[in-house]
Amino acid sequence: MRRTAALVLALVAGAASAAVAAESLERLHPDDLINPFLGPAYTRWLVGPVGQLADEEERTLFLLLESNEEAAAFVEEFWSRRDGKLKRQFELRAAEADKRYSESGLLGRRTDRGMVYVLFGDPNKTEWEEHRDIDDPHIELWTYPKGAAKGLNGKKPSRRYRFARDGDVMRLFSNDPDNRRRRMIRRIREPPRRP
Repeated sequence: MRRTAALVLALVAGAASAAVAAESLERLHPDDLINPFLGPAYTRWLVGPVGQLADEEERTLFLLLESNEEAAAFVEEFWSRRDGKLKRQFELRAAEADKRYSESGLLGRRTDRGMVYVLFGDPNKTEWEEHRDIDDPHIELWTYPKGAAKGLNGKKPSRRYRFARDGDVMRLFSNDPDNRRRRMIRRIREPPRRP
């Protein structure tokens, strides 16, 4: 534990001198948040909305932990540094996300839709966009109001979140409404493929 703490202090000191850019929801890949040195109760603890609540230093520290005892102490310290209301709201939303969005063996809070739900609550509006091309998936579109309050991560939600089926799970597709248009234009402009 002392070796890990010393290493963490050195990393924190180095990170404090560098400007840390805010990360959007799309940039935190689940594979980068798994600590394989921990047991099943903690190895994926950062995957999902907790990874969005944690800052870069906390994520780095967690990924350096080597035992479940260290992880348990870290989790306790993590929540003690945050408002008790935030933890209660997080737990309520995470439980609801598990009911609504669990799929393909993943807890709902660890799916993309569940993560957005836990961080920002229910969207104002949910719609389905039908695909225009047979190869395109249907898109589930969540819309939040312009004046939406900040989420549990202290950031305002994007106006729109698009989710598309990727195999057995719904993934965050794009917050860019023009993404589909660009893909379609690219298909039109590309010469047809010949077998």
